Amino acid sequence: IDWVRAKEKVAYARAGLKAAKEMQERQREATGGNFTKTEILTTEASVTKALVSLNEALYDQIVALATLERVTAGGIRLNLSDRSG
Repeated sequence: IDWVRAKEKVAYARAGLKAAKEMQERQREATGGNFTKTEILTTEASVTKALVSLNEALYDQIVALATLERVTAGGIRLNLSDRSG
């Protein structure tokens, strides 16, 4: 995986996690906090899947960076200031 695709994948995964958390919060507000067990499990599964996707994307990004560093003999300088949690 190349660096540009890896970076895009991380951005999409972060957006997916944000959407899953927002969905969970909206559902909590809509039900007044009175979830059924199925609703709790469904929203938790969505958030967990989004976290897994983010972790996989971050791993791919690290691998892409290591590949770039190897190919350029450490001569690559990337702006990593966009890292946010």
